[in-house]
Amino acid sequence: MTPPAAVSELPDFANLLGESRRRLAEIEPKLPCRFKFRWHGLAFGGEVEQAPGGAFTLRLGGDLGAVPYTSENRELRDALLDFLKRLSDTGSVRIGLDDRNVIRLLGSTGIEVPLTGQAVFTAATRFLLDSKPYLLIATEIARRDKRARIAGGTLN
Repeated sequence: MTPPAAVSELPDFANLLGESRRRLAEIEPKLPCRFKFRWHGLAFGGEVEQAPGGAFTLRLGGDLGAVPYTSENRELRDALLDFLKRLSDTGSVRIGLDDRNVIRLLGSTGIEVPLTGQAVFTAATRFLLDSKPYLLIATEIARRDKRARIAGGTLN
């Protein structure tokens, strides 16, 4: 077994962070650029597009979960459908049902030029922060229902 490295031999965290930032800034995505990621346990996908005028746009979508069938959980279904009815398109963030009864968060945002990995990451982060209130509300509705079923003895 080898002994642990002395603290003086370990790479400096600030240098590692700076190097990763430089590399991210140097990455030049090739279009069309598609990627997937998870944020707070939710699956998201993104696509970078270029408009005819040269501007770049990031389209993002995320699955927030399926609306249960009435026979599975009528209260949660009603609460989620009521939540969706009350929402309207708000700027770059939209939320609705897809054809499989899955709640989808959709939207788009501009990307600063030059197009780099860092610019794409920044645009995705900005979109997610803008959409956070909707994610919190949908999560809370599902969480309340889960707590109620645990209290009622119907969930293990």
